[in-house]
Amino acid sequence: METKICTKCGEEKTIEFFYFVKNGNKFRNYCKECNKKRIKIEHDVIEDETKLKKCKRCGNEYYQSLQYFHKNNGNIGGLSHICRNCSSNNRNNRVKYETNTDKNILKTCLKCKCILPATTEYFNVSAVEKFGVKSVCSACSNGICGGYKITHKEKEDLVKKQNGMCAICGSSFENTKINVDHDHITGKVRGILCNKCNSAIGFFNDNVENLKSAIKYLENHSQNSL
Repeated sequence: METKICTKCGEEKTIEFFYFVKNGNKFRNYCKECNKKRIKIEHDVIEDETKLKKCKRCGNEYYQSLQYFHKNNGNIGGLSHICRNCSSNNRNNRVKYETNTDKNILKTCLKCKCILPATTEYFNVSAVEKFGVKSVCSACSNGICGGYKITHKEKEDLVKKQNGMCAICGSSFENTKINVDHDHITGKVRGILCNKCNSAIGFFNDNVENLKSAIKYLENHSQNSL
């Protein structure tokens, strides 16, 4: 099995110990264990009314205090780079769009580049984006299309080829979420699965031997063997 060296701990591990990045079509540089240990650095709020802080939006200078800047632990000093006045104006002046219902109006998904009707059938609602819908289609948002390098048509063709049923258990997709199954090493799409089957093979880490052992275990403990 392919191996990879974790850039965090320096250990060489098999590829199953690394998370697969769907959008980048590659594995992370640090292993799952090191990923759990990662701690986001949070900066304490430092208020000092003897020092001035310049707003990056309006350019005005205010005292380095929560009175003039919102809290932001991600910044050194624990304060936002934008003053409270600019933050408030930004929210109040934001253009709000009505949700489009005309299917003749088209919008290109930023992720999969598919040109689709700009309606809630294909995009999730967003009052602050053009036509009142998000810039990424709902399929990509659910990890169905762009994240797996397949188009909507290819996904629909796969579902049709499987007669609208899960490739493993044969259950209908009418009452369940569609999951695009892919090889975690190559990233290649293998088929369309229901939620339960997709989760099941994921818990088995796509290991065929473990699945065979599970089948043997169930056969050995079936009612007929009692």
